[in-house]
Amino acid sequence: MTESKKPPKAPSKRPDSAVFEGFRPSLGPGPAGPLPPPWRSVPSMPPLKVPGKNAPAETEPAGAPASEAAVPVPAPPTEPPPPTSLQPPPLSLSPARPTLAPATSRSPPARRGSRRWLALVAVALVAAALVVVRLRYGERALPAPASPAHVGTFSTSLDIRQFQRGNIHTHTTRSDGTQSPRDVATWYRDHGYQFLAITDHNVLVDPGELEGLEGPGFTLVPGEEISSTAGPAPVHVQALCIDHLIEGGAFDTPAQALRSMVAAVRDQGGVPVVNHPNFSWALGIADLATLTGPYTLEIWSGHPAVHSLGDGKRPSHETMWDELLTRGRHVTAVAVDDVHTLVPLDGGTNALPGLGWIQTFGEPGRAPICDALRSGRFYASSGVTFRRILVEAGRVTVWVDDAADAVVFLGSAAQVLATVTGDALVRDADGLAATYALHGGETYVRVHATAPGGGAAWTQAFTTNP
Repeated sequence: MTESKKPPKAPSKRPDSAVFEGFRPSLGPGPAGPLPPPWRSVPSMPPLKVPGKNAPAETEPAGAPASEAAVPVPAPPTEPPPPTSLQPPPLSLSPARPTLAPATSRSPPARRGSRRWLALVAVALVAAALVVVRLRYGERALPAPASPAHVGTFSTSLDIRQFQRGNIHTHTTRSDGTQSPRDVATWYRDHGYQFLAITDHNVLVDPGELEGLEGPGFTLVPGEEISSTAGPAPVHVQALCIDHLIEGGAFDTPAQALRSMVAAVRDQGGVPVVNHPNFSWALGIADLATLTGPYTLEIWSGHPAVHSLGDGKRPSHETMWDELLTRGRHVTAVAVDDVHTLVPLDGGTNALPGLGWIQTFGEPGRAPICDALRSGRFYASSGVTFRRILVEAGRVTVWVDDAADAVVFLGSAAQVLATVTGDALVRDADGLAATYALHGGETYVRVHATAPGGGAAWTQAFTTNP
């Protein structure tokens, strides 16, 4: 982009889901625990009165009811009562006709009576329970017990304590910046960055030109900002870790421009980054969704004219990212400076350095940094630092510096899974830890940490196995 972009209006509240394509609002709080099955709520039955052990069973008529407090005992199965709307259908309990044993082996009459009464008591309990359930629930069938959602595991494991800080969107006098490549690279090296990509419009600056700047602890990554148009709309794609220039062009639609530029970057084994979709409101979800395969998206920019936060009618860049993740797309997120000047300019948009960056995981040097960019092994920041990131089988933990930071764990469709801040942060040797354990049903979890005075940090989305 150029310095000629007009400053945006003050960002308004997050747009309503009805005004841009395909966006799904938050699903609300996570799933609650299973409810107890209905029969757990059935009141206990009054005790049955059963003839005493020593009373001969023949003295009690077969169908005699118990006392008023007892549950009525139904008639023998051979003469069932007619069913009513409140009674269960007759139970089919007709046993096979027993074979009489020799007289010498028959049970005493009292024992045979006791067994008959036990069978009648069991039938009575079943019948009474069914009557109570039907009175309570009508003719509805009993639902199956609710089973808890399957708790998956994260599809990757990480324990990162070593990071390389860098900016991957930088302009110089080779296109529309105000300082030379050497001056810009020197500023970043002297301010504690471990790497920098100079990405002028349709210009590839060879790191070899800046002899003497690279060294232990500071690396220059080759790149350019491929700048095309689709009608009047500018469509820009960052090309990182490439070895020769990719020219921009004029295309009929934004989606066509995106697909062409991303394919050209992949042909060189580079890392494609879709830049600032809301610059001139050029790109929407429908355009981004036409891209296949993994790529990276700018979700935050220090340039004040690219509308990172959206407006009252269009979504923010982070909201677009959420929508793509919810659709199952493999998209990583970056924060950038998009620097055009090292010092404030009168009347300019003042896209200054040091406002947005990424932190790659692992060792310094061009090869490991480019590998980290390709594989999404980095986090993005506009001011908050993650001191450590730990992803285990069933939980994710991040460590921040400040007890005032709020750590929010998000799932699909921007669903807030948990928020950890203040006293809930656990202090240890690595800083202040916030942990989220999988509850079941999550397709991915990402972390968004914010500081009260401004600034944020974003992990990538950690997907889960079913």
